[in-house]
Amino acid sequence: AEGEELCGDEEVVAAPVRVVWARAIRKTRGTEPGALLGFARATTDGALCACIWDVAVAPAWQRLGIGRALVERLATGLADDGITSLALFSEPGAVRMYERLGFVQAQAQGGGGVRGMNLQQKTKARIKGELAKEDAEADAQRRAQEVAEESRAAL
Repeated sequence: AEGEELCGDEEVVAAPVRVVWARAIRKTRGTEPGALLGFARATTDGALCACIWDVAVAPAWQRLGIGRALVERLATGLADDGITSLALFSEPGAVRMYERLGFVQAQAQGGGGVRGMNLQQKTKARIKGELAKEDAEADAQRRAQEVAEESRAAL
């Protein structure tokens, strides 16, 4: 009927956003301490589902595991919030990285080669265990590089 109200009051609810980033801790690769190396961002419904919208790493710092670490830390934080389903859209060149992190390609593919992917969240304990192992491996590699640099400097 004319003038009939079809819905009640409207409430605008801001979607929770989670952001993680990586910054340089010392001057290296032409980067000053504190410079932003990369970041990842996700929005969530605050209950079950989240979508990763951005994972960006500065070109000089790509292919060093920073993107993977950002996604893992983002996923861990979301799992701590109770999120069990995590989705994202990926550029074709990054699909393998996400697959290694447990994402699977969705059936539909968007325009421009962008692919939808989904991850049924791993358990928090497994994610945290994997992160601890990778952190230990990264620390060991860093220490080995420092020892090698000190050895070269001593010669």
